[in-house]
Amino acid sequence: MDWFFRQWVTGTEIPRFETNLVVAPAGGNRYAITGTVSQSGVSPDFRTRLPVYAVSKGEARRIGFVTLVGSTTAPVHLEAELPKPPDRAVVNALHDVLSRD
Repeated sequence: MDWFFRQWVTGTEIPRFETNLVVAPAGGNRYAITGTVSQSGVSPDFRTRLPVYAVSKGEARRIGFVTLVGSTTAPVHLEAELPKPPDRAVVNALHDVLSRD
């Protein structure tokens, strides 16, 4: 837990996230979320576990996480069974992680 306190309690870095996510049917009630997520404005050892959500008619459902270390871009490939087709996929929909807009 030392890393958590160094980053979020005593640290001053706040990450910025950018996404390029696509939702596609994967058969039945399953949907694939693919694309990339970028984290910037942080030091090389800054770690974030960023939630990914499928949004349908304003309702956000968490379907997974992406782990990012430093200023980097990570691939996303998640698949989930959902009750209705999602309109889009987003990260940090409920502001789970402190970030710059």
